[in-house]
This record gives sequence, structure tokens and C-alpha cells, in this order.
Amino acid sequence: MRKVRAVILCEDRAHWHFAPAYLATRGWNTRQLPPRIAPAGAGSGEQWVREKFAQEVMAGENLCLIAMIDGDKRPDERIAKLESSVAGSGLEPRKPQERIAVIVPNRNLESWFAWLDGAFRHEEPDEKPKYRKGASRRDFGRRLADYCVQGIDPSKPRAPSLQRARNGDEFDKPLQPLPASPASPAIKIYRKGREGKTQRAQRYFTDCGRGLVICLPRRYTGLKPG
Repeated sequence: MRKVRAVILCEDRAHWHFAPAYLATRGWNTRQLPPRIAPAGAGSGEQWVREKFAQEVMAGENLCLIAMIDGDKRPDERIAKLESSVAGSGLEPRKPQERIAVIVPNRNLESWFAWLDGAFRHEEPDEKPKYRKGASRRDFGRRLADYCVQGIDPSKPRAPSLQRARNGDEFDKPLQPLPASPASPAIKIYRKGREGKTQRAQRYFTDCGRGLVICLPRRYTGLKPG
């Protein structure tokens, strides 16, 4: 089984506590998942995530990558910048089947907390001060995972950024299985036996047609199709 290199890029610690709790509730083993959080006081956390996102995609075999930033009332612009950071590195855009998710709550992650609490109005108000103290980000991550499995109550008000993430399968991309590794070709070694050279040649070309990799002793390398 191939080992998956999992990376979660987070704008702040609220995102970091939230995202692994969501994944753990959906069945991931997150105990050895290293924190990748924008350093405090070092400029824009959104820019840090964007730059690291392109670097991780470039590094990326067997990659599961989640980039999480706040929309700050311009989620479309921020998603476009993340996507263009990959194109700017000379890479192809991410494909739907890749385990690369871009999650952008708007106005911020705390807007989704308000939605989960049934206190959501729209995405304009800044809900961050309300959840600065006493709120368990991990608990909200687990609650959102339950909603994604059970389905969202249609009577709840619509949070556009949350709906977009669900419609784009951003929550499920990290959970997709890796594509199967190509099977190793069978190898057959021909040795001298009781059969004559003609029979050995017939067996050799039959196996070539079956897609086997043939390893012939040197004395048989002159065999040619009849």
C-alpha cells in the first residue's frame, strides 16, 4: 500500500483545530498529522497558505492536500488566487479526482460556527469575536462532519460558501482513495529443458503476446518470429 503524504495548510489556529477534527470524524488517522499554520506576526496568513499551496502541489506524489483560508467577503477572489498560484508555478490545474481541497469559509470560519449553532443570518457579519473564547473548534469540526454524512437540514438558512464547498466536493476530496498502482509485469525466465528449440521459440512468442516480460538466457536472444 502506498503511503499518503497528508498536509493541511491553515491560515490560523482556529482552522488547524477545526480541520483535523473534521477528518478524524470521517475516519482519518490524524494523530501524526503535523501542524502547518501561518506564522503569527509574519504578514498575511492567506498569502502564506497560497505560497505553500503551490509548493506542496509541485512536491506532490501521493499527496492529500487541504488549503483552508477565510474568504473575508471576497471568497471567489481568494479561491482564484490559490488556483492561479499553481498555474504560476507551471503546473496543470488541480483535477476533480485529485485529493486536493480548497476550503474557504466566508466571511470567516466562525460564520460556519454560527450556522451550525442555528444563529446564522448571512455572511457579512464578523462572527469571530463571538467565538473567540470558550468555543471548541474541534467540536465544530466534528459537528460539520456529521452534517456532511447525514445531510444538511433544508430548513436551515443557506450559507453560500458552505454550500459551494459541498457542491464542489471539497469536503470529500481528502477522503477519496488513491488510484491503484499499476500492476508489476510478470517475469518469465527461459531455461534449457527437454523441449526443442522450435518449441521454446513458440512458447516464447506466445508469452510475449500475453504481455509478459521475457528474460532469455543469452543463447536464446537470436530467436525471431517465424
